[in-house]
Amino acid sequence: MQSYFPKEGDWKPEDKHWSSKRDPVEQSCFVKLPRVIMSQEVDLKVRLLLKKVPTEWLGYLCGRRDNGDFLVDDLVIPEQKVTSTTVNGVEPVANSNILGSVHCHPWKGKPSASGTDTQYLLSNHDLSIIVSSKGEYTCYTRIKARCGITVVEKVDVELDLSGLQDWLKKAVDKMKQPTHYYYEGGLLRKSPLPPGAIELLPPGYLDGGLGD
Repeated sequence: MQSYFPKEGDWKPEDKHWSSKRDPVEQSCFVKLPRVIMSQEVDLKVRLLLKKVPTEWLGYLCGRRDNGDFLVDDLVIPEQKVTSTTVNGVEPVANSNILGSVHCHPWKGKPSASGTDTQYLLSNHDLSIIVSSKGEYTCYTRIKARCGITVVEKVDVELDLSGLQDWLKKAVDKMKQPTHYYYEGGLLRKSPLPPGAIELLPPGYLDGGLGD
C-alpha cells in the first residue's frame, strides 16, 4: 500500500492508506519524485555542527528549485532553544530562498521523522532532512499531486561532486608516475603498482631488454 499524508483539513481516518476503493484515484496520483542535491559546503557545515553540538538542532536549507528538484547551496541557523530531545522557539530568518529544514536527532541509528517532524513539514516547507549523530540523512519531500492530494515521500540526498570531480581529474593528470614492474600470477606486469606489490627490475632491463 502507498501511504500518504493529505494536506491539513482534508484528512479522514479512512484515508490513511490507499484502498481498493480508491484505485482510480491512486492511478491519477502518481507523481515524479524530485531529486535533492546538496552542495559539499552544506554537507560540511552539517558535519561540523554534529561535532560541536551534542543536542538536537534545526537549520534552514536554502537554495532554489530547478524543474521540481531541490538544489541546496546554503545552511542558515536560526535562534532556537535546544535540549537533547527537543528544539523549541525557532526564530524565522529573513531569507527568501528557504527550501526546507535539516533537523538533528543526536542518537545512533538511521534517523526517521516523528509525528511532530511530519506535521512541521506539512505546515511549513516542501523539504525536510533528518540527520543522525553519525551524519546519516533521511530526507522527506512534500509533493502536491495532480489529483489534489499532498504526498510525503522519502528520497535520497545526493551530494554535488561536479566541481570536485573536475578538480580531481586535473590534479591527478598533473601527477606523473614512473613505470613500475612487478610479478602478478607468475606474469611480469607494469604500472600502476598495486598495494602490496614488490617493485622489480624486469629481466634483461640492465641489458637493454624490456622497457617502456
